[in-house]
Amino acid sequence: MMRDLYDTTTIGIGMVLFPGAMAAGILGRYGGMVIDRRGSVYVLRIASSSFPSAYF
Repeated sequence: MMRDLYDTTTIGIGMVLFPGAMAAGILGRYGGMVIDRRGSVYVLRIASSSFPSAYF
């Protein structure tokens, strides 16, 4: 889809997707450690309260 819409090369598409995949891997590992220490309810509260701040 990116190739057709933005006329992007395969390397360009990889450069766009790579940072998001790395961030998901790192934050997923960190989030798992927080869940193990504090519990899932704590992480759910933090995540739910951060959603409204994303709109500002």
